[in-house]
Amino acid sequence: MMTSNNSPYKKTQTRYFKQAKTTRARYRASFFALPFGFLFILLATIAILKNLHPKYSPYRLDEKTCLSQLNLNFLSASTICEHLVGQLDFSDFKIQDSQTYNLPNSSNDDLVAKIELPVVDFYSPLQNLTADQLNDPVFLSQNQIKLISPDQLNPSTKLLSYENQYYLDTQKSGARFTLLSISSLDSSSTTNHAKVKAIYDLLSPLFSQNQPKDLISFAETGVTALTRRLTYKINQENNGEFFAEYVADFLKSKTFTHISNEISFKEGCQGGYQTMVLCADWRSLDTITAIGTDIVELTGNHNNDAGTDNNIKTIAKYRESGLRTVGGGENLEQAKQPLDLNSSIRLLAYNHSTSSVANGQLATATSPGANPYSEEQFQADLASAKAENKFTIVNIQFFECYAYPDQPIAYPACDQPIQNQKEFFRHLIDLGADMVVGTSAHQPQTYELYQNKPVYYGLGNLFFDQIYWPDTTRSLILTHYFDQNKLLQTRISPTIYDQTFRPRLLDSSEAQTFLSRLLFASPKGN
Repeated sequence: MMTSNNSPYKKTQTRYFKQAKTTRARYRASFFALPFGFLFILLATIAILKNLHPKYSPYRLDEKTCLSQLNLNFLSASTICEHLVGQLDFSDFKIQDSQTYNLPNSSNDDLVAKIELPVVDFYSPLQNLTADQLNDPVFLSQNQIKLISPDQLNPSTKLLSYENQYYLDTQKSGARFTLLSISSLDSSSTTNHAKVKAIYDLLSPLFSQNQPKDLISFAETGVTALTRRLTYKINQENNGEFFAEYVADFLKSKTFTHISNEISFKEGCQGGYQTMVLCADWRSLDTITAIGTDIVELTGNHNNDAGTDNNIKTIAKYRESGLRTVGGGENLEQAKQPLDLNSSIRLLAYNHSTSSVANGQLATATSPGANPYSEEQFQADLASAKAENKFTIVNIQFFECYAYPDQPIAYPACDQPIQNQKEFFRHLIDLGADMVVGTSAHQPQTYELYQNKPVYYGLGNLFFDQIYWPDTTRSLILTHYFDQNKLLQTRISPTIYDQTFRPRLLDSSEAQTFLSRLLFASPKGN
């Protein structure tokens, strides 16, 4: 029968088709596996090649190459390379150092890598150092001169000028500067500049302490009394600035300039060589403004000599002219006011030479005059200054050293502190003053460090007519240099005037001779 006869054939045919289908599936699987296999082999090959050939990295400066690019005589090559190795992707540069004593005014790619200041002991009379002296090891040793960095400067050492240039005035001269000169060998000016700047930026933080600082300079001067013979001289010269001629540039260059003016101005004031009337011609105010005065101290004993009305008019004129006053005023309340030079420095000023108001020179509640010293008021003033973290200078009008011989000779006894002066000035330091200055002496007096704080007993006459005795023609200008409320240094600049009453600065040799004499009289902290 057909059904039974066809069954084996159908089974065989079905089995054949199943086998063929399986075979085609296998071929298709093999076909699709080929690309994946190829991709796998490709990726594996790349991985192997990567291991055989490490990843490319850009060039980075190494220490050996860096050292070969340096030509240094004064600085450490390894220190320079520490800041460059691994930071630069080029090596075509040169760095060399040099020394100079005056920095160029124009900006360039040089870095100030080192500053060395010549200093001596506080009590040394030396003022200036020459190039020959700096290069003479015997001279340096004999005078105990050291070279220090600016951050080591403090009031207990004395900074010398170098070739008459004082470092703290400009921070560009008066020191030995070591410079780093950076150059690139790249022929392209654009990439040359970029490479030099890259090196400059990497090294600048290393020498950041050598950048100029915003310092404050405060000049304090001695007695100003533009009266008597000076008034007569103005009538001859018809020039109110006449007396300032030789010191104006020096004093105007300071941030603040102080005078202690003891005489009030008066209309129709008559001068002369014989008169004892103490008033000032209004034209002589030009001398005060010509030297760049900012602060007028009024602790003197003669501001009411021309009458209280003229004293009040004089104070009003100061204020109208933009001058600030301290140590005196239109009344006691005004006279007691301290003076802040800035946010870091406070000036206190008192009269301690007139013990009562009997002679009419001390301020009262209703009359002008000087600020009288009292222990209670001083301690309150000082506590207030300290609470505000201010450096506090105390100026004192003290008693006079009356030593005027019958002939024009120097009288060194007045170089020393007079009776009770040393004890009183030191007492102010013990209470907490940072510096004490005597502003009333008509003859310069000595100075010292007491408790490591400076004390100046008397500054002498800046402008006055006492020409008969050599010592009354002299004065000391103190220039205090501050970094915020930190005193870095006080520079002493002696002056002298002649028959024309125009003070001039002593040269370094004259100054050294005179300061030697004053230091011979110093208590020196003992």
